[in-house]
Amino acid sequence: MRHFISILLLTLLLANFAGSYIYFTFRAMQIKREMRALLATLPDEDLELIILTPEEFKRARVEEHEIKVDGNMFDIARIVEKDLKLYVYGVYDEDEDNLLSVLDAVLNNLQNDSAQTPPSFSLFSVLHFLPVQFEYSLTSLPERSLSHTYYTTSFFNFFAIIDSPPPRSI
Repeated sequence: MRHFISILLLTLLLANFAGSYIYFTFRAMQIKREMRALLATLPDEDLELIILTPEEFKRARVEEHEIKVDGNMFDIARIVEKDLKLYVYGVYDEDEDNLLSVLDAVLNNLQNDSAQTPPSFSLFSVLHFLPVQFEYSLTSLPERSLSHTYYTTSFFNFFAIIDSPPPRSI
């Protein structure tokens, strides 16, 4: 039961940190899949034409089937090469532009946030945890056979024994 609760809490924590990025990733994949299906069914009259030189096309290329023209994503249906020019047929992808602008706004807001992190979080990140050590002796095993692993060796000298009792008030 404890194992299940710890996994659940860890999942909630990770979903809080990475949930929005996972959403943006899945939404971007969904938009691309929808656009590929749309381009397969769209007649040639509804496609837009962009004429580029090979150098401009190389600079504008984002992915295999996408270019970025004047800051807007353009999904490519087909490319025709004529007279040292590339005739690119496709559709402007407004949904992907909107998704990317929302993601960009979120990231810019996080970078421009002037509020400091809470002190409790800052202190939590620098805590030194003491390793749990169980010291016991077995008469049948010699002491040299007990190996010290990385997890049982302490980097700090910690003595829990109190040499004298605490002072008493009068």
